[in-house]
Amino acid sequence: MNRAGYTWAFLAAVTWGLAYCIEGRIVARYSAIGYMVARAIVYVVLAVPVLCLMPRSGWIAPLRDDPWPILGLSALWTVGTYFIVRAEQAIGASRANAIEILYPVFTVGFAFLFWRERLSVTFYLGLALALAGAVLVVIGGRER
Repeated sequence: MNRAGYTWAFLAAVTWGLAYCIEGRIVARYSAIGYMVARAIVYVVLAVPVLCLMPRSGWIAPLRDDPWPILGLSALWTVGTYFIVRAEQAIGASRANAIEILYPVFTVGFAFLFWRERLSVTFYLGLALALAGAVLVVIGGRER
């Protein structure tokens, strides 16, 4: 068993959970298109010229008003991408992503920890089933 691959996938799940948790707060304040355009600008390393040159308009509001959450979130996405790519290299895309898909468990955990969000018992049961599925992938998904 390649433990490093499972570790990379788990770290990717934690990172995505944190990123989605923070993203939920950011997109609540801005339009989805505005947020996505702002994030794309950061990805192509255009944030500084855009902030300096763009007029005040609705689609640039997340970067114009407060660029640090967007920059921080972009860093989380980059780290998570690195973790999942390493996991995919070590154990293959199917196994790595079956574990990485645990990000909702971490999203809920981070949302509770940071913002005290609470969900229904059935929702938590569903998250437990997702966790059980990932455990089955790890202990039962070995090649024969």
